[in-house]
Amino acid sequence: MQPHPITQLIAGLCLAMTLCAASEAVAQDDGSRLEGSVRVGMEYDDNPLRLQTNDPRLESDDPRLAFLHDDPDMLARYFTTLDSTHRVGGRGQASLRVRHGGKFYRRTTEADAMLTQVLVAYRYRLAERLSLVFDADVKDRTERLSRLDYNRGGVRLGLGWAPEKWRLSARAGWRYFAYKPVAALSSQGPQFDALVRRYFTDTLAGQASYSLTERQFDDGRQDTFHVGRLGLVYRSDIFVDASYVLSINRSPLDSQDLTRHGMEVTLTAPLFEKFYGSSKLQLQRTAVAEESGPDALFFVDEENRNVVVMSLARPIGEQWEVEGRWSMYIEEFDDAQPTGGVQLDYSRQTFLLAVGWGFE
Repeated sequence: MQPHPITQLIAGLCLAMTLCAASEAVAQDDGSRLEGSVRVGMEYDDNPLRLQTNDPRLESDDPRLAFLHDDPDMLARYFTTLDSTHRVGGRGQASLRVRHGGKFYRRTTEADAMLTQVLVAYRYRLAERLSLVFDADVKDRTERLSRLDYNRGGVRLGLGWAPEKWRLSARAGWRYFAYKPVAALSSQGPQFDALVRRYFTDTLAGQASYSLTERQFDDGRQDTFHVGRLGLVYRSDIFVDASYVLSINRSPLDSQDLTRHGMEVTLTAPLFEKFYGSSKLQLQRTAVAEESGPDALFFVDEENRNVVVMSLARPIGEQWEVEGRWSMYIEEFDDAQPTGGVQLDYSRQTFLLAVGWGFE
């Protein structure tokens, strides 16, 4: 028997508060840093099951698909964060980053989901500007209906070098992706990534990065995924992050052989009466070698969509904040046409009103 959504919501909030309290209790006055937040809100979602428009399954008489619908719904949402950094001896620094959230719909309970992310990192200073770095991370999405569930993560070991006005790093490790509904679509393999950042001024920096991931599947198929990124970051009274992303997947399956161009821009700025606004724009265009296009696994996250997010927030006192946010996700610009001659586009909008509490 599934627990009631309100019970899950309360349990999640209690867990977050317990983590925050426990971490704060062990913090030492040695340069360590601890901060966290809890945010709750109500949201309107016009596509709870994240269906494509004109999906033929909506007209099916199959009783197993009776839950499918494209009606909007309201949901309760919570999100918690915890960031902790501690010195270890005279040369080491350990850090923990935790993100946990959940959403619970009023009617479309099949779409209820919880998301948890944990990152543990350690940096050891070998010399004045040279460090050994290690990190391990895991991200888990658990949905009541288990249509889009996954678990992914990995470990990496590398070196970081920080000469004046530069930051350079190179890491190698192992990554995995476990797709819960269809185990055959899970993969694992080695990964390498490198980053170069140049500080032009105290507020402006440019950076370039590259990652290479080998994805090995149980059926013997092996894909090679390349990602290159060029960007600028400006941090002052306003925050601007703009980048161009090129992604290339090479696969023995033509439907998975693709090239994607993307543009991402994030802006945060103070406005009036202590309000500040944030916006995010993500545009993508994908070219694939075969008309059928990538399988559903490629769209398991909405990070693989065109995205527009705009929010308006205002602090209340020292630790509280209210926020209103609008998000829109639409089909990316691509050359793929689904099989069967039916064009399946994607569209989803959400409106969130939330209140948050934070500490540091």
